[in-house]
Amino acid sequence: MSDLSDISNSKLDRPMRTDDLSHGRPPWLSDIVLNDLKRASTCGVVFISAFLAHVTWFSNQSDLNLPQAIAIAAGTLLSTYLPVVSAHQSQHKLVNNPILNTIKNWSIHMFLVFILYYVAFWDSSIPVAWIFVWFLYGLIGILAVHLLFDYQIRRWRRLGVLTTNIVVVSAGEIGYRLVQHITQALDSSDRLIGVFYDYELHPSCNSDGESTMDARNELLCFARSNRIDRVIVALPWHAEDRLLSWLKLLRVLPADILLCPPVLTTSLESLDIKQNNTIPLLTILRRPLSDWSYITKAIEDRFFALLLLLLTGPAMLLIALVIRLDSPGPALFRQKRYGFNNSPIEVLKFRTMYTDLAESGIGSITQAKRGDRRVTRVGRWLRHTSLDELPQLINVLCGQMSLVGPRPHAIAHNVQYEKTIEVYRARHRVKPGITGWAQVNGLRGETDTDEKMVRRVEYDLYYIDHWSLLFDFSIIARTAFVGFVNRNAY
Repeated sequence: MSDLSDISNSKLDRPMRTDDLSHGRPPWLSDIVLNDLKRASTCGVVFISAFLAHVTWFSNQSDLNLPQAIAIAAGTLLSTYLPVVSAHQSQHKLVNNPILNTIKNWSIHMFLVFILYYVAFWDSSIPVAWIFVWFLYGLIGILAVHLLFDYQIRRWRRLGVLTTNIVVVSAGEIGYRLVQHITQALDSSDRLIGVFYDYELHPSCNSDGESTMDARNELLCFARSNRIDRVIVALPWHAEDRLLSWLKLLRVLPADILLCPPVLTTSLESLDIKQNNTIPLLTILRRPLSDWSYITKAIEDRFFALLLLLLTGPAMLLIALVIRLDSPGPALFRQKRYGFNNSPIEVLKFRTMYTDLAESGIGSITQAKRGDRRVTRVGRWLRHTSLDELPQLINVLCGQMSLVGPRPHAIAHNVQYEKTIEVYRARHRVKPGITGWAQVNGLRGETDTDEKMVRRVEYDLYYIDHWSLLFDFSIIARTAFVGFVNRNAY
């Protein structure tokens, strides 16, 4: 990795901000979500303002007539689908004159409503006054909504909430031009936090005798301790093997992976393909569970975790009491494991082993085997039925885990399998789960061979790539009916 201060001093005109690298734009706070919320709010204002106009102008009439109802429906639909009111807009670039822009768009919108109303009901008396009052109420409401959104976006930008952390994998002239462009031309919300070189393709940057493998390992370590939202690969396309090897490595990161075309080695201005200070990038892989999918997954996790805690609360208290009576020690056991992006978390379980024999998960750890003397009498039953996992519902409520996802393993096992299974780290692109696609397919319990773990990883990656709400519901249902008893759990 090239030190950012060195880059800024030797090659670039302006320094890069490197403070507070663990923070940035939350996965759900995307342009898509913000524009959808803005569009929905605008749609609600249009609908409510029409009724308020009716109450104001026709105070002696309680019911809308059919033409008015159709006009309201048409106006609401137009505000949803036509760009004149709810145009998709990148939150990096706000409208310079939001008030004038809103007045113009709303005027066009209401003019279209009036024309449609006239064409549909040309032989009816048209309450022009009602439409005019609707126009005024709607204008006030939409101005309030749009100004509120713009204010909040500016506030988030000042606080760094909308910051996108970018890492560049570079080699040669194309990489240098990309880094220069990011630091000089892109929006202030885009922040370059690291540049990693392929030294075999870019030997002039290797002053310390590092190898490309060193750069790759450094990138993975850097990603574990710093939040990365986007990785841009700027390698010459003729080096196909090198390019594919980097892309294969990067797919384990919970970030958007983009490819920069070699056209950057020429003058973009002369080709007239640089618009609004952007550069053409090819999306190779998107971060899983972003935008609305992240929100949907979070609501699902909290709702079901709270519901299950309420339903199983008495049973959990009874299990805790039986554990305390069966053997000395606490009812709960805490073990260090890796969560999202390989960040350490403390997973809760019912204690199933004798206190003096249980292992924390750090360093060497031995998986439970059939007839394991460390397991208590009650613990053997709990492990066989998976009821020892119930306290992890608290981890889900705290946002450390999901109800459905790849099962977290002890830290020692993670270190072991990362060395032998190339794509093992890709399991941590999402939060770990209490149950998962691998578990409901019988892949749980002891993994005494690499082949068993490879199969489990394959199922986990399939789940990540094909996630949907219905997929989660099917896994939860299968867990409820067949997932609690497994002959491989000791």
